[in-house]
Amino acid sequence: MACNNGLGHVDQALIRQFEIIAFMHGVRRKKGKTPAINMWAPIKGRYVDGKPEVHLNAGPQVVESNGRPLPAASAANGITKVEFETPEKGLQATISFTQEMGREPKLARALLKVALGSVAIYWGLTEARAAKFDAVRAFVRKGIGDFDILMVTGRQGVAQHVSAPMVRPGDALPLVEISLFGATFIVDTDPSQAGLAELRAAFEREGERGWTILPKAA
Repeated sequence: MACNNGLGHVDQALIRQFEIIAFMHGVRRKKGKTPAINMWAPIKGRYVDGKPEVHLNAGPQVVESNGRPLPAASAANGITKVEFETPEKGLQATISFTQEMGREPKLARALLKVALGSVAIYWGLTEARAAKFDAVRAFVRKGIGDFDILMVTGRQGVAQHVSAPMVRPGDALPLVEISLFGATFIVDTDPSQAGLAELRAAFEREGERGWTILPKAA
């Protein structure tokens, strides 16, 4: 219980990356709480009378939203390329923006936590507690070690999904695939990251696009 309660900040790193899109899809939070956007400085969102309401500051000055300052969107706070398109003949306007993904260093820890959960579900608690996963636990709990994440464009037709652990021939520790809102993350639970390195080499060799290694540099 102490471990679980002490990892809320790690879970928040994952929630933050998908907070905006989850809000727009109406995904409720823990215990059925109404979704909101609170973790991105230039954008806030809430539901009013059952409908989403979003305040986004395209800049350049700081503005006030619901009694709180809302700084302008910028690369420093992860929201950029804000555009407002006004249509003709009274149709609905379109607002678009770009949200960064992957600069949060705790995101890798959160995804390793999910991967270890997959091990517990599919292989059992005894296996998940085995010493071979000590490096994963140290990374998730304390940030000790160095684990990368391979992020690729999500596979069409795959919604939110966490795969069963996948073991390559000759390996003892598995890879786990995590798909969330159109993005797919490949997590290698082996500290050597050999499986991830092989996948990366294959992508580079075949000229594949639409992938990157996380966490990205600031």
